[in-house]
Amino acid sequence: MTPPYMSTIMPSMTPPYMSTMMPSMTPPYMSTMMPTPMSSQLQWTLGGQGLSCTVACNVKGQSCDESALQSVESEEAIMDVASKAGVKCESKNGPAVGWAYDSNPGICTDPECCGDGSCTGICAFGKTGKERTCTDAGVGHYSRLCPCVQGPESLLPPPLEYFEMASGSCSSAGGETITEKSECSAAAKELGFGITWGPNGGYPDVVNGCSVRGGNMLFLNSITDCKEGTIAGSCSCGSMNTCLCKREGGGTIGEP
Repeated sequence: MTPPYMSTIMPSMTPPYMSTMMPSMTPPYMSTMMPTPMSSQLQWTLGGQGLSCTVACNVKGQSCDESALQSVESEEAIMDVASKAGVKCESKNGPAVGWAYDSNPGICTDPECCGDGSCTGICAFGKTGKERTCTDAGVGHYSRLCPCVQGPESLLPPPLEYFEMASGSCSSAGGETITEKSECSAAAKELGFGITWGPNGGYPDVVNGCSVRGGNMLFLNSITDCKEGTIAGSCSCGSMNTCLCKREGGGTIGEP
């Protein structure tokens, strides 16, 4: 028999100050999300006039981030990336303009921009409707603003090295003949030539590939332009023109 002062219902064994729910094992100041790895740092750089972003970044031992090119489509955006590249958008005709070129974003860097120099320093950001690529060379008097990124070393192409040949051929020094306009201009600039003419080609008396005459004239013949016998020895490096060659790693720029 149960005394009147005793309940037939057993009381809870859990004190009122304790929860029946298990507390979270994660302290409130700790996130349950794993941090994401730090992405490679993107650096904007101004390429040489007439050079592609592929070449401009490669010279720095980096690669071009093509996706970053697509995002620059306003005056505010191009002035921002120009600043990051260490240059300023400014000209007599204003800081920036929406002129559309496949090679945008870019800056008119030639003293004769717009014919009278009034556009020298102006930045162009307009889109043509085509997707921008790293391989396009700058149009006309423009230099490209290029997004370069240092990726995993194993994924980076080896940096290009340019050198001169005063005799023989590029291949005789373990190099390759330069056949693209942007690379020819890059090689001349890297090797310290003050080019005032070219690169131009189609000459039967000039060595095939990229070459310099007189220290300031840049030639770029196709691999079939030079015709042996036109001028004796003209189709070899050094007779009339110094050849500019390229190779990947393993040498010193400027030395065969």
